[in-house]
Amino acid sequence: PARQDAAENGVKIAVRGSADEITGQFDVLVANILAGPLVELADSITSRLASRGMLALSGVLCEQARDVLAAYDPWIEFDEPQFREQDGQTWSRLTGSRR
Repeated sequence: PARQDAAENGVKIAVRGSADEITGQFDVLVANILAGPLVELADSITSRLASRGMLALSGVLCEQARDVLAAYDPWIEFDEPQFREQDGQTWSRLTGSRR
């Protein structure tokens, strides 16, 4: 689904099955996965983010946003969360920069 969504929106991406498959440091990192994996992978994801790099996390239900924010707090200075209604649920987009 990620490749199809990106193509429909004119975005070029590299999709990997696991964080272990990703090497290097990036100025911008986007993760659109569920809150549980985002929390579990916080250290791994942030270790791939360059100093002052930008992070965008989505796929997070509104009621899960605090847990995700807390997991990334040691590394990321977050902007105000953004919320959107879709299919009867409220989803959040969490963006910020590496400290």
